[in-house]
Amino acid sequence: MSATSVASDHRLRFAGRGWLLPILAVVLCIAFLLGVGIGAVAVPPDVVVAILLSKIGVSVETAVSQQQMAVLWNIRLPRVVLGGLVGAALAVSGALLQGIFRNPLADPGLIGVSSGAALGAVFTIISGLAVFGIYTLPIAAFLAGAATTLLVYRLSRRHGRTDVAMLLLVGLALNALAGATTGLLTYLADDAQLRSIVFWTLGGLGGALWETVLSAAPPILIVLVLAPRLGFYLN
Repeated sequence: MSATSVASDHRLRFAGRGWLLPILAVVLCIAFLLGVGIGAVAVPPDVVVAILLSKIGVSVETAVSQQQMAVLWNIRLPRVVLGGLVGAALAVSGALLQGIFRNPLADPGLIGVSSGAALGAVFTIISGLAVFGIYTLPIAAFLAGAATTLLVYRLSRRHGRTDVAMLLLVGLALNALAGATTGLLTYLADDAQLRSIVFWTLGGLGGALWETVLSAAPPILIVLVLAPRLGFYLN
């Protein structure tokens, strides 16, 4: 079967499931309204819409308190937007990873990518490196995860093809190696470093600000735009 016919077949299958995307978009909008509205300070959906419209210069006759405005715009909205961006990035990167490795079982945790990224982050915390300022930690984690991905991919290739069994074995081996090294570095960390490692490993959106969103949005949006163009060829 030619590449063109394969791509056409995938397009037909996607078209048959075209109803799923609008439904998920509606669910996302509902989750967005709940995320920014629920909390110690209640912000009803109509107030959320009024605040958002006011930020783009559209006046709406809805009573909005200064407290609701401050809580939604400065605290909740950056967290929800960043959470949506990160969720989209994780979903698309997982799909790309499975396409590259030709294996629906491939995921960052299984083939060692997550452990490699964690190792890069923990090493940066322990060593105290700050070459790129506040961006040093995410850059180090990204580079370590990318290096692990490349290493797994290269070691699992045989005669120009990816061997699934070898991919899983190499991924598990690198996963164990990176996890053991991370454990050693964690053992050597002091109290402050250990706290930073725990918080980074658990993750969270509590410290999200608009500056955080603006720094994360460009690379994520670029990938979200480019990935669908490569989807049919990677699948």
